[in-house]
Amino acid sequence: MKRQRFPQIVETWIQVFQKFVLLVLGDSGPLLGQIGECPIYEGSTVEVTQDSDIATSDSQPVVGHYTIEHEIVRHTDFQAFIRALYAGTLEMSKGQHQTFYSQLNAILDETGQTRDAGGRPFTWETLMEMWEMVDFVFDEQGNWIPQTIVCGHPAMLPTVKRVFQEMETDPEKKKQFDELFQRKREAFYAKEANRKLVD
Repeated sequence: MKRQRFPQIVETWIQVFQKFVLLVLGDSGPLLGQIGECPIYEGSTVEVTQDSDIATSDSQPVVGHYTIEHEIVRHTDFQAFIRALYAGTLEMSKGQHQTFYSQLNAILDETGQTRDAGGRPFTWETLMEMWEMVDFVFDEQGNWIPQTIVCGHPAMLPTVKRVFQEMETDPEKKKQFDELFQRKREAFYAKEANRKLVD
């Protein structure tokens, strides 16, 4: 018996699957959600890659395994079908996070952009030490493009929020940040003024 093929169903399925994967990956983390992604299909496999205009090398594979049992299809069990899709996509998301942060940490270590707090708790003082290390960037209208703060563990989030709120409630801390901000702004524009334009 000749195997039947349904090209329109396959094409529709590819689009639905692609959208599903990208939605789940986009919601898997606020930082990675800001990175544009597009899927690349090769035969029976799909790769989701960053849609970047910067050429990169040393790419790392991120894999998700999808297992959809015959019984799920036979009984049109949509809930089990969605769970199977989630399982594969979440596996891909986990690999994506591990790869992204391991490469980011390696880059930051090599460029001297990491700081070991030495076991000290996260406080206003350690936050200011962190701000001192990083460059501030401004857009063409002079608006600050704030850095993205990523918590290594969800349990840290309340502490990070509390420390940031101290700047709004403590005038002395607000003054400290404003002075640092002004220095960073001046350093940014001094650097921009000395930058050589390349044809």
